Amino acid sequence: MKIVLNIIKYIVLIILIIFLVATIAVNIASSTILSKEYILKKLDETNYYSTLYSEVESSFENYIYQSGLDEDVIKNIVTEEEIKQDTIQIINNLYSKEVVNIDVSKIENRLQENIDNSLEGQNISNATKESIKQFIGQITNAYKDTIVHTKYENSINNILTKVTEYVEKAKTILLVADVVLIVLLLLLSAKKIVKGTVDLGIAILGVGIFNIAVNVIVNAKVKIDYITIISDGFSMTIRSVLHDIMNIINTSGIILVIVGIIIIFISNVLIMKKKQEE
Repeated sequence: MKIVLNIIKYIVLIILIIFLVATIAVNIASSTILSKEYILKKLDETNYYSTLYSEVESSFENYIYQSGLDEDVIKNIVTEEEIKQDTIQIINNLYSKEVVNIDVSKIENRLQENIDNSLEGQNISNATKESIKQFIGQITNAYKDTIVHTKYENSINNILTKVTEYVEKAKTILLVADVVLIVLLLLLSAKKIVKGTVDLGIAILGVGIFNIAVNVIVNAKVKIDYITIISDGFSMTIRSVLHDIMNIINTSGIILVIVGIIIIFISNVLIMKKKQEE
């Protein structure tokens, strides 16, 4: 009977470790990549808007050389603050499915004004006017393409919405399961409740070691600082997010290892003290 009880206890211990790891994973996901506030904060921290502003200006330059117009016409037609507000709209759409309305009328008006000033006093033919109109359209399209980066915002929103919903449900289920497994682990120790806390300490220690191992392996196998996706600004943000996630995993691992060792140590001290009293 004792052997069967021990087997059941070890099975519960293993399941508890797996569930604790899953609990940490869903909480990290919920507070980082699934959090709109966190992503907006990272965009600020990584100077994303400043980098994106440079990328927007660079995209304009690709068309100015083809147009034959003076380079000055594309200067100051958009501000970094406007880029930031448009980007926030896009992020809101990805996470909250808010309507995105990237207003390019200001860019059009400023560009048209710059062109008019540049060509002031010149006789402009209808063909030239048509070319200018097409050029303005190219510039505004270049702006939208550089800002948005993808045409699948709604699909991404649907995925994020479903994943967030599942993660929130998983957090509740895992929390309940963790409590039930911990109570069951203590009950399986029968009257030796202190021995049950040793097992709990072992579970916490195991989760901590697993987290530290994950951090070491990922950092050894994946060169996060060299990850490049879509653009420089986007890549910098992704790298920062991944570094944050790995730091959280590593820090939680260290804390859990310390807590696990403390629980095991105190429990063993109490066991030894009880034996001495007996």
